[in-house]
Amino acid sequence: MAKSLQARFILPVAAFVILVVLGGAAAFSTMESHRVTEDVRTEASHLVDATLDTLALTHALVGEQTHGAMRLLLERGHAIGPASLGPIVKVKERSVPDLLLGGKPQANLFDLVDDGGLVAGGLAALRDGAACSRDAPGARCA
Repeated sequence: MAKSLQARFILPVAAFVILVVLGGAAAFSTMESHRVTEDVRTEASHLVDATLDTLALTHALVGEQTHGAMRLLLERGHAIGPASLGPIVKVKERSVPDLLLGGKPQANLFDLVDDGGLVAGGLAALRDGAACSRDAPGARCA
């Protein structure tokens, strides 16, 4: 009888302890999973914000450099002479009016743009879809 009383007591207590331990482990695992997921979301959000800030700064800097280069191009163009439209010329496969600066035709001449590009940071022009840079006598195209 003592054995059966002991068995009757130990079995339910052991089952209760096992259920409590398993339930606690499952609850702890779920809470930790949620915490890690939230930490990852927060870190990803911070990285996205930092990337957007970097892109905004880059956009502002490139925009300012472009505006500076355009101001330089306008200044050098005005130094050559007043702008006017000239006769129709062929540029690649297109027929367009020539740009005259001080009466001098500018079609298919790249010196003004290339020289301004050198001063403004090396960007010269797009040629055949590639960005070209003149930091030496020849053009380097990407």
